[in-house]
Amino acid sequence: NGAVGAYCSRDNAMVFSSTSGQQEIETTQLDLNGDGTAFLQFDLTTSLADCSDTRPSDFDIEVEVWSPSTSAWRDVLGAQCDPTGTGACTSWSLPRRQSSVKLESYDYVGWKRVTMMIGTSVEAGQRFRIRRTTFPSSSTQRWAVANLYIGSGCVDACNGHGTCAAGVCQCDAGFETSGGTCVPTAGALRTELRESFEDDILASKWSDIRGGTAKVDSSCFGVSASGKPLHFDGDG
Repeated sequence: NGAVGAYCSRDNAMVFSSTSGQQEIETTQLDLNGDGTAFLQFDLTTSLADCSDTRPSDFDIEVEVWSPSTSAWRDVLGAQCDPTGTGACTSWSLPRRQSSVKLESYDYVGWKRVTMMIGTSVEAGQRFRIRRTTFPSSSTQRWAVANLYIGSGCVDACNGHGTCAAGVCQCDAGFETSGGTCVPTAGALRTELRESFEDDILASKWSDIRGGTAKVDSSCFGVSASGKPLHFDGDG
């Protein structure tokens, strides 16, 4: 049910648009470097084709690896990250709220990068897949993957602020290469932050705001002594 094409301002992406049936992208068998530097990275969006910020239906996407030794699929992070148990989460692990790594559609409106360290849990012949696991009834819901990379060669997975290409980090705006990874450009970080929420939410101040529909508006609360508040409405 997937097809390669232009989507949400990207010229090339793997796009899934059906409301049912199998939806996944699976690699061939790989032989990754086992020195602990291997990682998986891709861009994900659950926005509509016009890249609008319309809230998507609630569905999950999982990232899994197939082990030749056990002939079974498991989530990529495995037992590496369980903050409620061992507390062994690394700085690049996704907190495990459930028994597997679930990327929730509400969190990926607009293109957002996913980075997961594979570490030393590698063996020759592994395969990786990204798949949708829940299907709410919606004829307009789609999701897409772009810029997929699985391997090593980029220090610390570019610190999560760049893409790895031929072993070299291509850093995001506001970041530069240093020591083989991406670090904030000198003088680019704020030394303080103040927000009254009287105007539009600025990307230069907030990297992400999640939870229902976030609005800067006072109409739902009547007169506010401190002006317009930031409030959250709806599920998610």
